[in-house]
Amino acid sequence: MGYLPKISTNISVPTISKPIQENKTINHIDSALISHCHRGIPVLTDRKKTIKCFCPPNYFGSQCQWQNQRISLTLQLHCPSTIYTNVVFQLLIIIIDQDGQILPYHEQITYIPNRDCNTKFNIYLLYPDRPKSLSNNYSIRIDLYEKTILNYWTSWFISIPFQFLPVNRISTQLIIPEIQNNDLCTLSCGEYGKCRRYINNKSSFFCQCDQGYSGSQCQIKSQCNCSNDSFCFHPSICICPLNKFGFYCHLTHSVCQSLNNSCQHNGLCIPTDDWINLRAFTCFCSDDYSGERCQNKNNQIDIHLDETIISNNHFICILRQKFSCLKI
Repeated sequence: MGYLPKISTNISVPTISKPIQENKTINHIDSALISHCHRGIPVLTDRKKTIKCFCPPNYFGSQCQWQNQRISLTLQLHCPSTIYTNVVFQLLIIIIDQDGQILPYHEQITYIPNRDCNTKFNIYLLYPDRPKSLSNNYSIRIDLYEKTILNYWTSWFISIPFQFLPVNRISTQLIIPEIQNNDLCTLSCGEYGKCRRYINNKSSFFCQCDQGYSGSQCQIKSQCNCSNDSFCFHPSICICPLNKFGFYCHLTHSVCQSLNNSCQHNGLCIPTDDWINLRAFTCFCSDDYSGERCQNKNNQIDIHLDETIISNNHFICILRQKFSCLKI
């Protein structure tokens, strides 16, 4: 299809004709160096003065010259209710085959409704084989967890049309339900699994396995290397708690540590889901405070009612964002 090499070949990597001197500022970048890695980033090794290419997920090869077969997915989530004002969700996006087996490549997104309601997330999902198996019928499964307590919330099923194509582009909107999805289903999941329905496809089921178990019916006991305070979804997939990150959730966001909490007045500090900028964060403030760091005290109106007013009236109406009446 023009996206994969016909045979595996070793491509020689040219050396740099003019070695770069140490402690010298580079004022310009050689155009030949940029074009060598195509869509990737060229890196000069220290000893041999040769070029190595760091490829993006959608390309591979010694010069990033081949396209990976993949799914380009654009997601936007909506919360129909205001009850999610101070809730943090974690999305787990995986590829499954026709038997419901979980494939190793996955992506995770931290979603905060009052911050990310208009955000469109663009991700790549790579197929497990190169080239991909045309005999398998792949689909996308998205699980949602409440990140503060790592509690399962719901799941979506997304089919992949035109599976013969090397690259599929899918765009979808997901609506987060107000309550956790606990619909009963009859799929046998053994002793270490629970049957779950997809929120957007009631006729489809899957087995949600307990920690340490995997397989289409949770029949495989596996060893997990995730940290003790994380959720081991799969031997190769860990869902980290609020202040942890990394492949196995062993790394800690120092910006939100209790001794260095960047949010004032007991605000909840949430690290930004970014492995590059480790000092970015969002504050969830209590009702009495606001601002980026919960540093501003909100205006407050205290109402004191005289006893004679209370005794002569049966209803008191107060206007606070919306009109409401209290019976006395």
